[in-house]
Amino acid sequence: MYFQNVLAIHENSSPDVSGENAADVAAENFVEICVEDASLEGHFDQKGNKISLSYFLIKLLAEFQNQEVSNAVNQ
Repeated sequence: MYFQNVLAIHENSSPDVSGENAADVAAENFVEICVEDASLEGHFDQKGNKISLSYFLIKLLAEFQNQEVSNAVNQ
């Protein structure tokens, strides 16, 4: 839902990906990056295929803060 809201505000999705599909792609990309980062930093359980919830929330907060800064700069 976060990525749907961000894309609705920006409307800067690529021409071949639009609407809800763009939000799904953005969310999938974010999760993939989170898993890669978590694996490197030891916050990913390979056996259970699980990421630490606190680590995920920290990454999501950082993404939100980056979007807020980008919005402020672009306005």
